[in-house]
Amino acid sequence: MSMDVRYNPVVGWVFIVLGCVGAILQIWLLLLGSFSVFVIFSVFCLVVGVVLLRRTYFSVYPGGATTYAMIGPAKRDFVVDDRQPLTLEGGRLVIRLANGKRKTVGSRAMSRSADWKALVAAMNR
Repeated sequence: MSMDVRYNPVVGWVFIVLGCVGAILQIWLLLLGSFSVFVIFSVFCLVVGVVLLRRTYFSVYPGGATTYAMIGPAKRDFVVDDRQPLTLEGGRLVIRLANGKRKTVGSRAMSRSADWKALVAAMNR
């Protein structure tokens, strides 16, 4: 099973709305003759929102899983074997480490619902 799970579009749209509201407020301040560094926050929110609508949250493949950062090239690889399986626990995809700790690979709330349902169906086979 090889599968990519994307970010929840609601999260991306929330960032876009925050960026648009900030940009509108910044334009209003400019019309009043004032300037604020808040414009940086607005542009950042817009960029993050657009990226989240297109970016992969995590990938699951035979032998492991990979999570990707919201912004940038950073990623984290998890190696999966019989002693360290991937399991679904309470709306989260976790890996159990040899020392008994759990690492969360991804959560249902941050995942696109169709992708999460496909992942659950594939793992329950």
